[in-house]
Amino acid sequence: MQARASASVQEAALTTPGTSASSGTAGPTQAGRGYLAGVSVDSLALVLINVWPGWEAVRFVTPVAEPVVTVLNVGLVVGVFFNVALYLAGSEWLRAVGDVVTALFTIAVVGRLLHVFPFTGADASWSWFLRAALAVVVGAGVFALVVSAVRLWRALAAWSPD
Repeated sequence: MQARASASVQEAALTTPGTSASSGTAGPTQAGRGYLAGVSVDSLALVLINVWPGWEAVRFVTPVAEPVVTVLNVGLVVGVFFNVALYLAGSEWLRAVGDVVTALFTIAVVGRLLHVFPFTGADASWSWFLRAALAVVVGAGVFALVVSAVRLWRALAAWSPD
């Protein structure tokens, strides 16, 4: 019985965090597939925003959105980085760090959108609604930041450098 448990521990130690050797398949686990999906979505967003059709093609967005797009691009690249890192070496503390950084970029991008408000065609009846919706997203980002910071603190408190 102990030999069987020891073999399972050794097998788990040799398994890449994003894959599942214990199931007999070489494919990624559900969490691993989620990280790969995150890489795909962020990469696609980078292409759509910067290459084709480009953010300038969106008719209701004005050129003052350029600084917002820059922060958004950095956030998307950081998202790709964290998703690849989590796929390769998923750990609770690394995931918590990624969540904190993601929440910070969410607050930065949406806060900047509220500040410059680079939208045309939004008459007074829709402008207030759009601003209110963006403010709610900033509030949700702050809430996510607090929750993620607590998770990071707990993960670091439980972490041991074995």
